[in-house]
Amino acid sequence: RDTDRSRGLVDVYKRQMKLLPIKNTCLTLEEVSLILKARFTTVRLDKIRDIFLFSCFTGLNYSDIKNLTTKNLVVTPNGKYWIKIYIQKSSVPMNIPLLDIPRIILEKYSEYSNSTGLLLPIPSIQKMNYYLKEVGEECKIEKQLTFNFARHTFVYTILKGNGLATETVNKLTGRKSLNCGKVTDFQLYKAMEKVSEKLKENNIINI
Repeated sequence: RDTDRSRGLVDVYKRQMKLLPIKNTCLTLEEVSLILKARFTTVRLDKIRDIFLFSCFTGLNYSDIKNLTTKNLVVTPNGKYWIKIYIQKSSVPMNIPLLDIPRIILEKYSEYSNSTGLLLPIPSIQKMNYYLKEVGEECKIEKQLTFNFARHTFVYTILKGNGLATETVNKLTGRKSLNCGKVTDFQLYKAMEKVSEKLKENNIINI
Protein backbone atom coordinates (compact mmCIF):
# COMPACT_ATOMS: atom_id res chain seq x y z
CA ARG A 1 0.00 0.00 0.00
CA ASP A 2 2.82 2.40 0.88
CA THR A 3 4.46 1.60 -2.47
CA ASP A 4 1.21 2.30 -4.35
CA ARG A 5 0.82 5.58 -2.47
CA SER A 6 4.40 6.60 -3.30
CA ARG A 7 3.87 5.83 -6.98
CA GLY A 8 0.66 7.85 -6.91
CA LEU A 9 2.50 10.84 -5.44
CA VAL A 10 5.21 10.56 -8.11
CA ASP A 11 2.55 10.52 -10.86
CA VAL A 12 0.87 13.60 -9.37
CA TYR A 13 4.24 15.38 -9.21
CA LYS A 14 4.99 14.58 -12.86
CA ARG A 15 1.58 15.88 -13.96
CA GLN A 16 2.10 19.06 -11.98
CA MET A 17 5.53 19.59 -13.56
CA LYS A 18 4.02 19.26 -17.04
CA LEU A 19 1.36 21.86 -16.21
CA LEU A 20 3.86 24.43 -14.93
CA PRO A 21 5.03 27.18 -17.30
CA ILE A 22 8.55 26.61 -18.65
CA LYS A 23 9.89 29.56 -16.65
CA ASN A 24 8.92 27.72 -13.45
CA THR A 25 10.68 24.46 -14.33
CA CYS A 26 14.04 25.81 -15.50
CA LEU A 27 16.59 28.38 -14.37
CA THR A 28 17.41 31.69 -15.98
CA LEU A 29 21.00 32.46 -16.92
CA GLU A 30 21.20 34.79 -13.92
CA GLU A 31 20.10 31.99 -11.58
CA VAL A 32 22.60 29.58 -13.15
CA SER A 33 25.29 32.20 -12.54
CA LEU A 34 24.33 32.45 -8.85
CA ILE A 35 24.78 28.70 -8.40
CA LEU A 36 27.95 28.70 -10.49
CA LYS A 37 29.64 31.40 -8.41
CA ALA A 38 28.39 30.26 -4.99
CA ARG A 39 30.95 29.25 -2.40
CA PHE A 40 29.57 26.66 -0.01
CA THR A 41 30.96 25.86 3.40
CA THR A 42 30.37 22.10 3.07
CA VAL A 43 31.82 19.62 0.60
CA ARG A 44 28.39 17.99 0.42
CA LEU A 45 26.68 21.03 -1.14
CA ASP A 46 29.67 21.72 -3.36
CA LYS A 47 29.36 18.22 -4.83
CA ILE A 48 25.58 18.53 -5.29
CA ARG A 49 26.08 21.86 -7.06
CA ASP A 50 28.71 20.38 -9.39
CA ILE A 51 26.53 17.44 -10.44
CA PHE A 52 23.50 19.67 -10.93
CA LEU A 53 25.51 22.07 -13.09
CA PHE A 54 26.93 19.17 -15.08
CA SER A 55 23.34 18.29 -15.99
CA CYS A 56 22.47 21.95 -16.70
CA PHE A 57 25.28 22.12 -19.27
CA THR A 58 24.90 18.65 -20.83
CA GLY A 59 21.15 17.95 -20.58
CA LEU A 60 21.79 14.45 -19.22
CA ASN A 61 19.22 13.20 -16.73
CA TYR A 62 19.98 11.63 -13.35
CA SER A 63 20.11 7.98 -14.46
CA ASP A 64 22.38 8.72 -17.42
CA ILE A 65 24.84 10.70 -15.30
CA LYS A 66 24.83 8.03 -12.60
CA ASN A 67 25.87 5.43 -15.19
CA LEU A 68 28.57 7.49 -16.91
CA THR A 69 31.94 5.76 -16.96
CA THR A 70 35.34 6.69 -18.29
CA LYS A 71 34.40 4.75 -21.45
CA ASN A 72 31.73 7.37 -22.20
CA LEU A 73 34.29 10.16 -22.22
CA VAL A 74 36.13 10.74 -25.49
CA VAL A 75 38.99 13.21 -25.89
CA THR A 76 39.79 14.05 -29.51
CA PRO A 77 43.34 14.58 -30.82
CA ASN A 78 42.77 18.36 -30.66
CA GLY A 79 41.84 18.15 -26.97
CA LYS A 80 38.05 18.45 -27.25
CA TYR A 81 35.87 16.52 -24.81
CA TRP A 82 32.78 14.56 -25.88
CA ILE A 83 30.30 12.40 -23.99
CA LYS A 84 29.09 9.43 -26.08
CA ILE A 85 26.23 7.37 -24.69
CA TYR A 86 22.98 5.58 -25.41
CA ILE A 87 20.04 7.28 -23.71
CA GLN A 88 18.45 4.71 -21.40
CA LYS A 89 14.80 5.56 -22.05
CA SER A 90 14.99 5.51 -25.85
CA SER A 91 18.27 3.66 -26.64
CA VAL A 92 19.16 6.61 -28.88
CA PRO A 93 22.93 7.06 -29.44
CA MET A 94 23.99 10.55 -28.44
CA ASN A 95 27.19 12.53 -28.83
CA ILE A 96 27.57 15.70 -26.75
CA PRO A 97 30.48 18.11 -27.25
CA LEU A 98 31.25 19.37 -23.76
CA LEU A 99 31.19 23.04 -22.87
CA ASP A 100 33.94 24.36 -20.59
CA ILE A 101 31.98 24.07 -17.33
CA PRO A 102 31.15 20.33 -17.51
CA ARG A 103 34.69 19.66 -18.71
CA ILE A 104 36.11 21.48 -15.68
CA ILE A 105 33.76 19.56 -13.39
CA LEU A 106 34.99 16.23 -14.81
CA GLU A 107 38.59 17.33 -14.31
CA LYS A 108 37.77 18.25 -10.70
CA TYR A 109 36.66 14.65 -10.07
CA SER A 110 39.35 12.95 -12.15
CA GLU A 111 40.88 11.26 -9.10
CA TYR A 112 37.49 9.73 -8.29
CA SER A 113 36.93 8.57 -11.86
CA ASN A 114 40.43 7.10 -12.11
CA SER A 115 39.84 4.99 -8.99
CA THR A 116 36.22 3.93 -9.65
CA GLY A 117 35.74 4.10 -13.41
CA LEU A 118 32.68 6.33 -12.84
CA LEU A 119 32.82 9.94 -13.98
CA LEU A 120 31.01 11.57 -11.06
CA PRO A 121 30.27 10.70 -7.39
CA ILE A 122 26.49 11.02 -7.63
CA PRO A 123 24.31 10.24 -4.58
CA SER A 124 20.72 8.95 -4.65
CA ILE A 125 18.10 11.07 -6.41
CA GLN A 126 16.36 11.57 -3.05
CA LYS A 127 19.52 13.10 -1.54
CA MET A 128 20.13 15.15 -4.69
CA ASN A 129 16.68 16.73 -4.52
CA TYR A 130 16.85 17.22 -0.75
CA TYR A 131 20.20 19.01 -0.85
CA LEU A 132 19.28 20.99 -3.97
CA LYS A 133 16.73 22.79 -1.79
CA GLU A 134 19.65 23.91 0.41
CA VAL A 135 21.61 25.00 -2.65
CA GLY A 136 18.66 27.08 -3.83
CA GLU A 137 18.20 28.66 -0.40
CA GLU A 138 21.87 29.59 -0.07
CA CYS A 139 21.83 31.10 -3.57
CA LYS A 140 18.61 33.05 -2.82
CA ILE A 141 16.76 31.36 -5.69
CA GLU A 142 13.00 31.53 -5.18
CA LYS A 143 12.25 28.21 -6.86
CA GLN A 144 11.94 24.74 -5.35
CA LEU A 145 14.92 23.19 -7.09
CA THR A 146 14.79 19.55 -8.18
CA PHE A 147 17.07 17.68 -10.54
CA ASN A 148 14.45 18.00 -13.31
CA PHE A 149 15.28 21.70 -13.52
CA ALA A 150 18.72 20.89 -14.94
CA ARG A 151 17.61 19.27 -18.21
CA HIS A 152 14.95 21.94 -18.77
CA THR A 153 17.61 24.60 -18.17
CA PHE A 154 19.89 23.01 -20.75
CA VAL A 155 17.13 22.91 -23.38
CA TYR A 156 15.46 26.27 -22.87
CA THR A 157 18.16 28.51 -21.37
CA ILE A 158 21.50 27.14 -22.57
CA LEU A 159 20.51 25.92 -26.05
CA LYS A 160 17.31 27.60 -27.25
CA GLY A 161 18.15 30.73 -25.27
CA ASN A 162 21.33 31.04 -27.32
CA GLY A 163 19.64 30.57 -30.68
CA LEU A 164 20.17 26.89 -31.49
CA ALA A 165 17.78 25.37 -34.03
CA THR A 166 15.19 22.84 -32.86
CA GLU A 167 16.71 19.94 -34.81
CA THR A 168 20.11 20.62 -33.18
CA VAL A 169 18.52 20.77 -29.74
CA ASN A 170 16.75 17.47 -30.42
CA LYS A 171 20.00 15.85 -31.51
CA LEU A 172 21.85 17.07 -28.41
CA THR A 173 19.13 15.83 -26.07
CA GLY A 174 18.34 12.48 -27.68
CA ARG A 175 14.87 13.45 -28.83
CA LYS A 176 13.65 11.67 -31.93
CA SER A 177 12.58 13.89 -34.84
CA LEU A 178 12.58 13.74 -38.63
CA ASN A 179 15.40 16.23 -39.15
CA CYS A 180 17.74 15.59 -36.23
CA GLY A 181 19.28 12.59 -38.03
CA LYS A 182 20.66 15.00 -40.61
CA VAL A 183 22.63 16.93 -38.00
CA THR A 184 26.30 15.88 -38.09
CA ASP A 185 28.79 15.76 -35.22
CA PHE A 186 30.65 18.66 -36.85
CA GLN A 187 27.47 20.74 -36.82
CA LEU A 188 26.93 19.85 -33.15
CA TYR A 189 30.48 20.94 -32.36
CA LYS A 190 30.05 24.27 -34.17
CA ALA A 191 26.68 24.84 -32.48
CA MET A 192 28.20 24.28 -29.04
CA GLU A 193 31.07 26.60 -29.93
CA LYS A 194 28.45 29.27 -30.59
CA VAL A 195 26.82 28.55 -27.22
CA SER A 196 30.22 28.73 -25.52
CA GLU A 197 30.89 32.19 -26.97
CA LYS A 198 27.45 33.41 -25.89
CA LEU A 199 28.03 32.13 -22.35
CA LYS A 200 31.39 33.90 -22.19
CA GLU A 201 29.69 37.14 -23.25
CA ASN A 202 27.41 36.69 -20.22
CA ASN A 203 30.38 35.90 -17.96
CA ILE A 204 29.28 32.27 -17.53
CA ILE A 205 32.83 31.00 -17.73
CA ASN A 206 34.18 29.04 -14.81
CA ILE A 207 33.21 27.19 -11.67
